[in-house]
This record gives sequence, structure tokens and C-alpha cells, in this order.
Amino acid sequence: MRSDLTYRLILMASSLMLIPLVEETWQSTLLYVIAAYSGISTVVYIMIKATRNSV
Repeated sequence: MRSDLTYRLILMASSLMLIPLVEETWQSTLLYVIAAYSGISTVVYIMIKATRNSV
């Protein structure tokens, strides 16, 4: 389970780092979408993990 969280964080960080390097095209839009998806899924993953541990 821990590697899943690490994978999401690496995906989000790498997407955010690549955004300034690409031109304003569909590539930058794709990177924004990937970063947003991985960020949201990471938050949801942590929230689910926290609620399971509290029960």
C-alpha cells in the first residue's frame, strides 16, 4: 500500500515540474490534468486510510 502512495506523489511532483518546460499546448493541459488527478487521488487515499485506522 505504501508504494501506491509513493507512486502517486512521484507522479504529481514530476507533472508539476514538467509544466514550465512544455509549451502552452495540449501537452501542458495533459500535465495539469495528471497533476490534479494524482493530487486528488492522493488526498482521497489518505482520507480513506485515516478513516479506516480510526475505526
